[in-house]
Amino acid sequence: MTRVRSLLMAIVGQLLLSAGAQAHGGGLDSYGCHNDQSREHYHCHRGVLSGLDFPDKAAMLENLRELQAAGDKEPAPRSVEQRLKELQRLLDQNLITEDQYKERQEEILKDL
Repeated sequence: MTRVRSLLMAIVGQLLLSAGAQAHGGGLDSYGCHNDQSREHYHCHRGVLSGLDFPDKAAMLENLRELQAAGDKEPAPRSVEQRLKELQRLLDQNLITEDQYKERQEEILKDL
């Protein structure tokens, strides 16, 4: 159960970091994902991981395997308030920069 909770927290963090995906070029692979060279990450547009960002494809595949092993189809949607709190936690733990925080905060607030 702890592993599932950790996985869900990681996914929530990824959701926060990918809240406002912008349109850009780049073909999608069979998972509905691709490398975004301009933002230096791998992210998904389709499927169960839609809207999530990962450092690379290997990290995405690991998350996908863990999700499938846990029997979850999709992460639960998060409220704007929850996403902002998680974003603040990431900043407080120095997991994202101030610029990344401001960019994601702006994207999250667009959902209001």
